[in-house]
Amino acid sequence: NKIKAFAEIYGDLEGVMARLSEICDGKAEKNALSEFSELCKLLSKTEYKDRIRVDFSVINNMSYYNGVVFKGFLNGICERVLSGGCYDPLMKRMGRKSSAIGFALYVDLLESFGNEAADYDVDVLLLYSEKTEAEKVLDAKRALVAEGKTVSAQRAIPDKLRYKEKIDLDKEEI
Repeated sequence: NKIKAFAEIYGDLEGVMARLSEICDGKAEKNALSEFSELCKLLSKTEYKDRIRVDFSVINNMSYYNGVVFKGFLNGICERVLSGGCYDPLMKRMGRKSSAIGFALYVDLLESFGNEAADYDVDVLLLYSEKTEAEKVLDAKRALVAEGKTVSAQRAIPDKLRYKEKIDLDKEEI
């Protein structure tokens, strides 16, 4: 139950700290909470505090990372542009007794950043249901991409997704 409760924690720094305080009752948990609380205090003093979200469902390779892992996002780019964390286990495997933290910045994703934003996220929203054959979805997507269109295949219309055209595979043929 406690692991499930941790995995469900998501939100701003203050809200996350309040939820963690409710479920951290062991000595090791309280020590980790104290360390995390110090990090949150530092982050809350930055101009970015209102943009930071903590998500305990994010899991990275724990044989590589330990402690804090992070991802950075920018409005207008639908995937992470920054990724990193603490990777002390890697240092130990390299025979080092030091701690390490690092990150990767995905410069290729930043190419379009700052350009005028498009009025839509994809050309075509391709809707399908659980009854739709996977091959039909794949064929439809391939055909649209071959026409030079960007496509998002979804079972339901995602919140805030902007699209030029909607095709429901259960009602229409391409």
